[in-house]
Amino acid sequence: MFDVVVAGGGIGGLSFALAARAAGLRVCVLERSANVVRANLGGGLGLWPPSQQVLRELGVLPALIARGRYMPPPRYCNHRAQVLGQPTPHFAERFPILCVERSVLLEVLEARCVEAGVILRPACELRSYTVTDADAAPVLLELATPQGVEGLATDLLVGADGIHSRVRSQMLGPDRAVRPQHCGYSYFRSSVPIALRAPDADWHALAFESWGQGIRFGYVPMREPQVFWFMAVPIGHAGLQPEQGARALREAEKRWLLERLAAWQGPAPCPDQPRLDLTRLVQATAAEEILRTDIYKVAGVTRFPWVDRSSRVVLLGDACHATAPNLAQGAGLSIEDAAELAWQLRLALEALPQLPGTRAATDAALNHALQAYAQGRKPRAWMVQTLADTVAWVGQQRGALAAARDALMRLPTRHLPALSGRIFEAVVARSLGAGPGQLSWETPSRACSPVEAVLGTPTFERALGGASGEFRRRREGGRGQGLV
Repeated sequence: MFDVVVAGGGIGGLSFALAARAAGLRVCVLERSANVVRANLGGGLGLWPPSQQVLRELGVLPALIARGRYMPPPRYCNHRAQVLGQPTPHFAERFPILCVERSVLLEVLEARCVEAGVILRPACELRSYTVTDADAAPVLLELATPQGVEGLATDLLVGADGIHSRVRSQMLGPDRAVRPQHCGYSYFRSSVPIALRAPDADWHALAFESWGQGIRFGYVPMREPQVFWFMAVPIGHAGLQPEQGARALREAEKRWLLERLAAWQGPAPCPDQPRLDLTRLVQATAAEEILRTDIYKVAGVTRFPWVDRSSRVVLLGDACHATAPNLAQGAGLSIEDAAELAWQLRLALEALPQLPGTRAATDAALNHALQAYAQGRKPRAWMVQTLADTVAWVGQQRGALAAARDALMRLPTRHLPALSGRIFEAVVARSLGAGPGQLSWETPSRACSPVEAVLGTPTFERALGGASGEFRRRREGGRGQGLV
């Protein structure tokens, strides 16, 4: 059996471990923290249709739906609650977004990995790797454990060890090193249970992002009574200095945030309800429940290799394309990576019995699979990064540029709402990797059916005729079905 070791037990690493087990591989996950769920900081996250497809195939989506909540259609507005952009009334059907706590997703994935026979090794950190000339298990790993240093041999190493990836650093070497790049702003965020439902306003009826003078404020209702909110504040704004890592706020820093929100007005859930009071939301959150994290990304995702020259080491998730959280697609990209990489490995390993049983033949098959994975994922990661950076650039303008932004965006929203909604959804579809006749990226098993794989895509589409577009236009999240 083909052995795979995954460095990193986060969302991408655990998702790949499940997908690889389903493909018939033997998988071991190394996680440097003693408890991956507790070690992962963060609050709520959104799972868009592509990642829901993958999680459904991995058998964990029902458990997540039971502990999550589908997001109300989101809107963008300015700090005076004037709407700048919103989708059509059918957005929730076309793009259902499942909101769950990061800890819940990790718990569900970890439990399913145990059931599937994945070997989980907490408190075990990869220190380095060496690719040898051995025919079997040629990748030698040096591990740091509570008992000391030990070695482990495997056929393939998957670096899913995050934005500060040690696997990436060793693979690229000092001359081509890719270091995390500061995005120029910091996130203050919290996911807390607070009872804000009141007779005059329903805090669980809408999701929004407000843009002010250089600052963005976002809000998403989770499974009641949980809510998630964030503020994105540029470095240098009112003396804000850059920091490393994540930490909880002090009371004085919470007051600083409230001062920034003093003139803001939240949107109204319904026309007959008052606007939400954003300062009330922040005041209801304890300072120690608010985390500050400066935002970094791995830049230039298309310009450096994701695959080692030996074809025995590959990167996945934040290790190769960490992105700003402005589209809520970071976790989803890692989950998509997991499905694509497992699919390509499955195809390669199924072909091995027909190839000469040599190390060279195995390396060639793996190289083809890993390069196909990287070439398929790089454009998708680049698009998400680019659009996420664009949201921050547009949303964090100040002065005359902010006024011009508001005027230009309000014009079609007020006078051509149907067209504005379609443009909104077209951008969303683009961010989700939609192809011709699709609303979003599709898992490999769905993007290429067995019949299509045999006939080839052009023949398959000619056979379907005009129905091919509807065949691909799937609606996920249990809210619709494709038609032929």
